[in-house]
Amino acid sequence: MDNIADLMWCAGFLEADGSFHTSKNTPYCAGYQVNTWPLEKLEKVLGGTVRGPYSNERGRARPGKAKPIYYWQLGGQPAVDTMKRLYPFLSPRRQEKIDVVIDKWESRPLTGKRITHCPYGHEYSDQNTYLYRGSRMCRQCRTRRSAEQAVKKRILPDQRKVE
Repeated sequence: MDNIADLMWCAGFLEADGSFHTSKNTPYCAGYQVNTWPLEKLEKVLGGTVRGPYSNERGRARPGKAKPIYYWQLGGQPAVDTMKRLYPFLSPRRQEKIDVVIDKWESRPLTGKRITHCPYGHEYSDQNTYLYRGSRMCRQCRTRRSAEQAVKKRILPDQRKVE
């Protein structure tokens, strides 16, 4: 059960010092700070990871005076779930950005374990699936290919009809 006050705090913090974005088609929620305690609170409430310190020297007029930066990050499906939980507490501008990120995530092409059927429409069930060189293969398609090859081997090359 979510604590509404904590979610509202997280939404307020991310509204000011956070971002919702994609990188290599993976959605991310991120927050940046020179203080670690707000990021640790995000980690406690929403999950994710706090990283740092990182240099904050780029573009500084007075080198050596910048404080190090820490950041909190949450990626993948947990980030999408977090965006949906925080959505009602965010500004319309942030809501639009979240809509773009989630649409991009949900419309990505099916790959890997998300594919549930072979190209010929057979389901990848436990009984119909085997692994070959790390990839899932369809037993029904293998049986069909084996039968087709057996028929070709029985017909001698000079017996094949040319059409």
